[in-house]
Amino acid sequence: MTLTIYRYRCPYCDRGDMGDAVGRCLHCHGAGKITEEEAGDIPRDTLTPLPVPPGVMGASCGDCAYRSGSPEQEEGGAQLPDGSPFWCHTGMDVAADGHYEPAGYFDAPDGRQYPLGALLCHGWWAVNSGLPLPTGEFRERQEKGRRSAT
Repeated sequence: MTLTIYRYRCPYCDRGDMGDAVGRCLHCHGAGKITEEEAGDIPRDTLTPLPVPPGVMGASCGDCAYRSGSPEQEEGGAQLPDGSPFWCHTGMDVAADGHYEPAGYFDAPDGRQYPLGALLCHGWWAVNSGLPLPTGEFRERQEKGRRSAT
């Protein structure tokens, strides 16, 4: 499974089209957008960033797993996902064992479970898109229970 995150509009074309003489953009292959890696040595202040998708939390929560001091950061971040999507826990119920549980989820053919209605964690998005990580220390959520780091 491959994760692709486009960060910028392609600086060489107009949404993937280079006009009648060239056709599909050779730099972005007609996508009209490029990844951080595809941007290469292009000065970042000359690129137009793409907006954060609506399926991503607008900001990092106080108890974001990607904040310094979170339970997930313990043991060198062993509890953080490596590449696969990480869902924000805001709005999820806390189970008896302390883990957050969505009200419903989709069992995908690849064996993963995708929580219905949950947004992607803003901290996860920042790590995977090259945006700044959340600042400030982790703050325990003022709710009954807290998920464990497992």
